[in-house]
Amino acid sequence: MSLTEAQRESFRRRFCEVAEAQFSGPVESEVIDCAALLRYAYRMALAGTGVNPLFDTEQGRRHFADAKNLKFRNSVFVSRHERAALAGDLLFYMQLEQDQPYHAMIHLGPSARSVVYHTGAKPGEVRRLTIEELMRHPDPRWRPTPGNASFLGVHRWKILT
Repeated sequence: MSLTEAQRESFRRRFCEVAEAQFSGPVESEVIDCAALLRYAYRMALAGTGVNPLFDTEQGRRHFADAKNLKFRNSVFVSRHERAALAGDLLFYMQLEQDQPYHAMIHLGPSARSVVYHTGAKPGEVRRLTIEELMRHPDPRWRPTPGNASFLGVHRWKILT
């Protein structure tokens, strides 16, 4: 099912609101890593729309998808430039030294110039940073710049394309 422009805008707004609420309020128990934050916000943003909130995986359509499947099977590449991101777009990273090498952040849009993400570390937490703070991150692998090999770029949910 393809969404109308009004539905896409509603999804973007709601997706960002739900994700940001995980930062400002108590975190839902299922939000245990970056992929869980994306899945939870996605499902909540689609609640009541009639759109099935399943994810494409190697095993077919499922309720669960890890960050790798969210990147490769449920979103499309937009740009290596963070400024191309719209509200609700995803910033993906690859950290080869980690057990789960794919990581994602939710871009809150050009006007907010912020991201929300789950640290993934146990117990982990949801954080909100401005793009400026992210660009000055002490570990350069987290900076969303085209020259950063760890930054895989801006991606957009397939349902928004």
